[in-house]
Amino acid sequence: IQRQNESWEGRYTPRFGQKDNYEQGLNNHKKGARCEAAVCKFLGIPYSKGVLRGDDAGIYQVRGTTYLNGRLIIYPVDDDKKPFIMVIDRTPDFDLVGWIYAKEGKREEFWTDPNNSGHSAWFIPQNELHEMDSLPK
Repeated sequence: IQRQNESWEGRYTPRFGQKDNYEQGLNNHKKGARCEAAVCKFLGIPYSKGVLRGDDAGIYQVRGTTYLNGRLIIYPVDDDKKPFIMVIDRTPDFDLVGWIYAKEGKREEFWTDPNNSGHSAWFIPQNELHEMDSLPK
């Protein structure tokens, strides 16, 4: 809730085609926080409680979805050197699907705008992700 309140108070603005809607933003932040906490639990590291615009879980970025066949989304501003972990949020269960360095995912065939929002990004299919047991430390 803290990061949604910070967003709503004007410290941050919605990016990448998200609607400027408090309820939707709050739900997105809750989902993100749940997925980040799940990764921290898996890694055995403390959860930072969702600091905006920082690393999500230790040195890792976390991208969550509620879609079982969802894709990991990487945006143009994402740091090429960072590893991104995909989590499927099936609250109370979470599936850590895999990971990829942003640079690896920024391939032409993954560049799309599936919702015609005017904000394209790289949407990486699950079968293109590395197994979690190969996650860099």
